Amino acid sequence: DGIDNRGGHSCGYASVAEDGNLRYARKRGTWIRSRLRYLEGAVGASCMMHARFATCGNKEDPMNAHPFAIRRNGHVVLWGAHNGMVPDAFKSAKNRNRNIEVDSQEIFELLADKDYEGIRDMAGYGVITWIDTSDRTYVNLCRLSHHSDICVVTIKGGGVVWASTIGIIKSAVKFADLEIDEEYKV
Repeated sequence: DGIDNRGGHSCGYASVAEDGNLRYARKRGTWIRSRLRYLEGAVGASCMMHARFATCGNKEDPMNAHPFAIRRNGHVVLWGAHNGMVPDAFKSAKNRNRNIEVDSQEIFELLADKDYEGIRDMAGYGVITWIDTSDRTYVNLCRLSHHSDICVVTIKGGGVVWASTIGIIKSAVKFADLEIDEEYKV
């Protein structure tokens, strides 16, 4: 429930089911309005969820919702979500002959190209999360700056949960009738 505090223009998830298949959904609006439908699809071995507050791009366009599917040769190679801003993203995309609607997309395009220098060269902040479709066993997390907000906890009985604030985590854990085991300082 707390995820909508960080966004409200759109939301989405990418989930790896127990059988390894990827599921995803994105839509305009808040999580609370889609919670029941989304929870069933998001259940799996791992999942990343996102709530977007539009700082660029059309907030009414559900295609601007995260996570983004990044394709190479017609196949999705990664799913990525970002909280933050990357003002240099449009310049980076133009330099690489790409059109993007949202600054976050460029981070994942560069990541798919393994252009880590390109990511380092861009100004910005936030946290990125992504699932690499060639290794679906985990979700990757990366802070783009030391000012970027991320909280990480383990759950009693197994599992890891992360979010932008501890309040979001506590709300989600309570809703799921789980218990925090340990909180990590990032």
